[in-house]
Amino acid sequence: MQQQMQQQMQQTAGSAEPGPAEALRAAGLDPALVLQDRNSAFELFRKSYRKNQVIEENKALLKAKYDEAKALGAAVNSSRARINKLKGHIEQIRVERAMQGLTSESGVAEAADPEEEKYKGTIESEKELYKHNFNRLKELKTEIEHLQLMLEQSRKRLQKDFDGWFLMLERQGGGAQPAHAQAYPPAGYPPAGYPPAGYP
Repeated sequence: MQQQMQQQMQQTAGSAEPGPAEALRAAGLDPALVLQDRNSAFELFRKSYRKNQVIEENKALLKAKYDEAKALGAAVNSSRARINKLKGHIEQIRVERAMQGLTSESGVAEAADPEEEKYKGTIESEKELYKHNFNRLKELKTEIEHLQLMLEQSRKRLQKDFDGWFLMLERQGGGAQPAHAQAYPPAGYPPAGYPPAGYP
């Protein structure tokens, strides 16, 4: 029955014939009861909304990008810490060599230390990894901002379409909005955590 109602509402979402009241009746629902609770009406509308699947896919994509950004941030910090640790090892080797008198008076090493060279090579590898991850993190920031903008536009469009659908339902359903009906937007929308913290 739910699927039948969703199909009916999807067919009527973009057209005036038949209206939302007829679609609800065809699905076995009483439009007057739907009008009594705006939040429930919103959920009913949202589930049958023709663009809801795209909205949900974008939310999932945004979450995946957040997860990737978090992992990349950890990798960037880890690379930075390893680079600093390796630099510390090199400095320690140089101090030990200086104390043993293995450097000339000018402070230039007479012969390259194999351990120091190994650390230098590792530092270069870490720097490349750091740069790669840092650049990807910058790209992700742009992608995340774009997705957030798309979701915000989709949220506004959903709310506007719902308001129009609900108004039409009120007209077709036979009456004004009950005094006890809740104000819109419905409670719980937008969902908790949306937009994410730090996003204007």
